[in-house]
Amino acid sequence: MKIQKLSGTDKRLYELIAPYAMNRSIVAMFDGYPILTDENYCWFIVFDNENLAGFSAIRQTQKDVEFTYDYVIPDYRQKGIHKKLISERIKWCKKNGIKHIKADCTNECLPHYLKAGFKIIKAFTKWHRVELIL
Repeated sequence: MKIQKLSGTDKRLYELIAPYAMNRSIVAMFDGYPILTDENYCWFIVFDNENLAGFSAIRQTQKDVEFTYDYVIPDYRQKGIHKKLISERIKWCKKNGIKHIKADCTNECLPHYLKAGFKIIKAFTKWHRVELIL
């Protein structure tokens, strides 16, 4: 497995993510929120050889960063990919001097975030708002 980083406006990103961004069942997993990107995003794409295995992003704001759009292709789940995506994004934040990270995660993803050191700051029915101070 290898991870490739792409800017939020990279043409290849659109080619890779569009089939998922426009898939009704995947958008439903995000409670109907669309998968968006712009120049403030850095994407982490996981490949198994040439096959897309998963993706996630970092969105930078003026105050902090937000981890967003965690998605692992069903055939690749339970193989440590999501944990690796969290770890790689934390490394990126440390390298770039980011001290505060926020994320909204599903109940399914929450254990991975907690193991990475995130703390719950608000709980909802299907989601949790978590943060990590580096």
